[in-house]
Amino acid sequence: MTQDATDNHMSMAVRNSNGTFARGPGRVKGSKNRLTRESVEKLHELAPAAWAALINNLAAGEQRAVEFVLNRLLPAGRVLEVDATPDGIRDHLEHGDFSTDEARAIASVLEKLESLEKISVLEQRVEQLTALLQGGAI
Repeated sequence: MTQDATDNHMSMAVRNSNGTFARGPGRVKGSKNRLTRESVEKLHELAPAAWAALINNLAAGEQRAVEFVLNRLLPAGRVLEVDATPDGIRDHLEHGDFSTDEARAIASVLEKLESLEKISVLEQRVEQLTALLQGGAI
């Protein structure tokens, strides 16, 4: 029986004791392939020309071109600068700075942050209790 190239390749691979392939070093986390790197470099090279074209189109009244570019550069929603305290949010809402949907989203984020703070406090208390139970001092 002859051994073809695929059999030879398979015999060179490092395998675990259960026959599966052993984990190799792999690609570094966050690394980009050559095509992505080249594309990003070209975009950086085009940036000054793109901004100049945007300014020229704006001056010429080409509203569609400006909207096209800005819709891709700016976030989908509005960007709001708010006082993220409960009183600050209440003031912004009373003054009509943002909609009730935006207020609801902000309140949801604040609730989650508060929950995270409570979890952190609980973790500290559990560590203290564990230390006490193991006979150590806090």
